[in-house]
Amino acid sequence: IGEEAFISCGRLTSINIPNGLTKIGNAAFFGCRRLTKINIPKSITEIAAAAFYDCEDVKTVNIDQDNSKLIFIQGSAFYGCEVLTKINLPNGVNLIGSRAFYDCESLTKITIPNSVTSIGESAFVDCENLKTVNIDKVNPKLTEIGGMAFGDCRSLTAINIPNGVTEIGSYVFGSCYELEVKIIQT
Repeated sequence: IGEEAFISCGRLTSINIPNGLTKIGNAAFFGCRRLTKINIPKSITEIAAAAFYDCEDVKTVNIDQDNSKLIFIQGSAFYGCEVLTKINLPNGVNLIGSRAFYDCESLTKITIPNSVTSIGESAFVDCENLKTVNIDKVNPKLTEIGGMAFGDCRSLTAINIPNGVTEIGSYVFGSCYELEVKIIQT
């Protein structure tokens, strides 16, 4: 799906992305504010920058888990999806880009797959209802958590950081007043 293919389609409420497509291009569904549910087939390898930016009515993103080929969730991919409550990231994803889930204020839980090597800057900023971030205790691939990655996640109470993480940016947990951080030693 090419860049800006459905940008600001104000009446678009649902999409059925067929299996076989490999990429959702930059800003492909930018500003499709009435879109409520997204089903992503296992053939998609990349969700490009701002693909679903400002799709404020999206509640659920279902990514086919069986043999998913998804590797990249680029910057601002789901920025401003304010009512997003559920997204399941398949094992195989290795990059969560900068601002990927910025201002997804209804998101309450996220599981970071063992395949993720990098969580970009401000990836989950302003996810104010995010309570749980599951990172497997034994995730030798995760090495970097960018600055402000979980900033202003005011409901976040606990997170485990695997000892393979070698770089943690500035203010990663800024304004996370209830947070207890555990560094896991293996």
